[in-house]
Amino acid sequence: MTDEALQTRRTLVVRALAGSAAVTLLGAAESPAATLTVPTVPAVTTTTPAGQVSDAGVLTALLVVEQVSAFSYAHVLATTKLSHRVRRVLRDFGAQERAHTAAIGAALRAQGGSAPRRPRNAKAADEILRALGSPGSLGHIHNQADAIRFLVGLETVAEGAYWKAMAVLIDPTVLVTAAQIMANEAQHEIGLRVLVPGFKAADYAPTPFVSGRH
Repeated sequence: MTDEALQTRRTLVVRALAGSAAVTLLGAAESPAATLTVPTVPAVTTTTPAGQVSDAGVLTALLVVEQVSAFSYAHVLATTKLSHRVRRVLRDFGAQERAHTAAIGAALRAQGGSAPRRPRNAKAADEILRALGSPGSLGHIHNQADAIRFLVGLETVAEGAYWKAMAVLIDPTVLVTAAQIMANEAQHEIGLRVLVPGFKAADYAPTPFVSGRH
């Protein structure tokens, strides 16, 4: 595929995604209010000087998802009464979300981008979650069952983010990283579903094609 044809394909994909709601990334303000707006992952506003869609823009949007995911796991662990088994699972998954954050952050820096500010509190995180289309919020978690349902929804948002990102990313190394992380997010979703009372064996693989929430 020629460079011109590849760029045309990427532009068409981005335009198809551009109807998504916008998520405002954290800038200098305490809440997600200013400086850089990126439509919901990964319809991208960041472009090269030639007007081409850049991997840095996609990575910035993905980093927002990873930052709020890592924050959410930490918040649930710190504020919710959990069984020993659930706490162990969430602690391990939270560590993996932090690893995702580090990997996407490193890829973004390699592309010449800079990371948006992380959410500093649950209110700021919930604003981002709402913009991303998450079906739940940290403010509505009152017990372990609420926490698991919230995190399942969050993982489907992350899966959807990477599913869309892989349609527009061009750097092969970044594409491999995105595919690895999407697979891990799907593992998280099923690992969380197993914790729900009444979980059925068929729920281990609810769909033959993972695309997440988008």
